[in-house]
Amino acid sequence: MGGLGLFESEPPLVLKDRASFLTNSTCCSGVSGGVDMSMLDSDVMSNSRLSSLYGGADRSGHRLTILEEDMESDDAVQSQKQIQKKLFELHTVRVLKQIPLPDWMKIFVPRVVRLQTGTVPFMEYSRSEKGEVRQRLMISVWTRVDRLPKNKLSIDFRMPVSHEHERSPPVPSTAASKGTNDKVSPEKWILKFDTKSERDMWAKHVQDAIDLLSWIAKFTLGSVVMASENSSIVECFTWMDRGRPSYVMKSMEAASKKQSHSARNEIEVHHMLTNFSSHPNIVALHDSFRQKDMAYLVMENCAGGDLFEFISQNGGMDEHDAKMLFRRIASAVSHCHEHGIVHLDIKPENLFFKVSPSQLDTIKLGDFGSAKVLEKNSATGGALSCTVGYAAPEVLEKGEVSFAADVFSAGAVLYTILCGYSPFSAPSEEEMLERTLSGEIFFEELEWWRMSKEAKELVVQMMHPDAKKRPSMEEVLAHAWFQKW
Repeated sequence: MGGLGLFESEPPLVLKDRASFLTNSTCCSGVSGGVDMSMLDSDVMSNSRLSSLYGGADRSGHRLTILEEDMESDDAVQSQKQIQKKLFELHTVRVLKQIPLPDWMKIFVPRVVRLQTGTVPFMEYSRSEKGEVRQRLMISVWTRVDRLPKNKLSIDFRMPVSHEHERSPPVPSTAASKGTNDKVSPEKWILKFDTKSERDMWAKHVQDAIDLLSWIAKFTLGSVVMASENSSIVECFTWMDRGRPSYVMKSMEAASKKQSHSARNEIEVHHMLTNFSSHPNIVALHDSFRQKDMAYLVMENCAGGDLFEFISQNGGMDEHDAKMLFRRIASAVSHCHEHGIVHLDIKPENLFFKVSPSQLDTIKLGDFGSAKVLEKNSATGGALSCTVGYAAPEVLEKGEVSFAADVFSAGAVLYTILCGYSPFSAPSEEEMLERTLSGEIFFEELEWWRMSKEAKELVVQMMHPDAKKRPSMEEVLAHAWFQKW
């Protein structure tokens, strides 16, 4: 009757196919044309590079929208369950549970016990995996967890008398909790495990659910924006928002070593940027909460879509507008470099408009899941995630990481902004990789005839195949192109 293992490690990360972006029309119309590539070593384990809003889910991830009127209807419970499933954990164990009888009988019977974490956490039990739920009790901030001798665990769901008026509407229980002896409260469970380690693990799971509830109570969750296998993004509100979401909550699995490192890294990088000073063109972290197997980030909501979507629909930008937009992108990247952070995944999908694409000054750099902290002017090797089509050749070929790698990627973004497609777009991943490593950049006359020589010159300098010959982001911002209006 041991616990059921729910947190298995993921297989080693390998090259991921982005077929949805690799079509025959990519070379003339594809904005990104990018393929996510991951390289691993024992030094650093990074995430699976889900290319999307805040790095939360790839574009094949389904979108689930819960309308406000739905939340107020009879289906509100079902909507809440959907959010729970997308954002939070479900733990299951087959364990001996003391049934509600007088203490002196001390009868334990095999039961399947489940714990659901999140905004509406609860525990329930049934006689079998697919059996009817015999009792479900809601977890609150007053729920108490106590370890008992002989591998037992006490979970007391009762609320202090002084707070009884705050109790949520009762959840109907089945016959298992009806007509029981009053000497044993049906709102206090005793579970008996095979081993002490299993008992301690479940004690931590329940306590984590209580702690998460205390933290998440500061927010009201809205529509699920994006969901994938390992992460989800949902709109969230504070009491000051008055129904307009100022933030999004990103939840990430952190069970495996790779996932844990990625979650920890993203939180630490965001905190570093926030602690030094915020930047108007970097997605801001508002709050975070991390447990052993999950991590949650509350970030500002960028409701205007991303640069990928904008260019896909509108093509290349007027050079004057491109200059206004790219100045802010370059400033954001420069800010990261000033504080020792290399982003490593700069591309149109990771640049978001706070309000709308018509307000160019609201562009923001996000998704720091691949970022690394470097010393000034240093370079290093190691595991990383990158996107073929925007990643620098030395990153793809040697896994070499430096601030110059970001300069190359930013140059590729500038190329895309100006002409409407990426510099290495090709029908296949192999061709895209080959073109990147060759160092050749083509300026098609059809799109580039109207561009200034300074614009082309800046792109060529930023995308130089030799990392040592690329300008710094400070030098990019001082380039003659920005001085000419």
